[in-house]
Amino acid sequence: RSTSNMRCDLFGNERLDKLYSRGTYYKNYGQCDIQVGRVGECMELVREYEHDHGMTFDWVVRQRVDHKFHPQGWHVKQLDDTFTYTTPWCEGDGARSCYGGFDWWYVMPRVHADVVAAFRQGISCGHLGAPEITDVDPVLHQRTECDGKLGCEGWLASWLVREVRNWTALGCCKPGDEAVKKHCRKQR
Repeated sequence: RSTSNMRCDLFGNERLDKLYSRGTYYKNYGQCDIQVGRVGECMELVREYEHDHGMTFDWVVRQRVDHKFHPQGWHVKQLDDTFTYTTPWCEGDGARSCYGGFDWWYVMPRVHADVVAAFRQGISCGHLGAPEITDVDPVLHQRTECDGKLGCEGWLASWLVREVRNWTALGCCKPGDEAVKKHCRKQR
């Protein structure tokens, strides 16, 4: 199925139409299909390499070409292999609107990479109805403000919420987080 031309304002969900009435990427999703969909294309190459070399990668990284985010101060051993980690969207004590910038860079355990790779084939306008997109994000516990600022980050978050479930921001650590977020622990 072709998702590049998907228009959610033609989806027929009055609640979402009203909520996202100001959101450009609700009406015109195409750029997000290209941006996140490329993970699927890359994963085809990863699978081919793994097959040809009789091995499997543990982690897969997606990096924007313009290097908007460059993770520093952590080591892969600090990561929990049951989580996908994204660019932090925290700013001071708050959060950027609608997960702003969190799709600049992400690292995924191999099994999650296959799920993210399926984005293009599985995403639908209905994913945007999740409370983690319409109300409060599950990581920073801040209002998402996706109603007027929905971008590709919101689309990716809507996929992760429903399909991956275990994901968090790399960084955005507050005192006490080291007990529950492995990446917030200091290197020894």
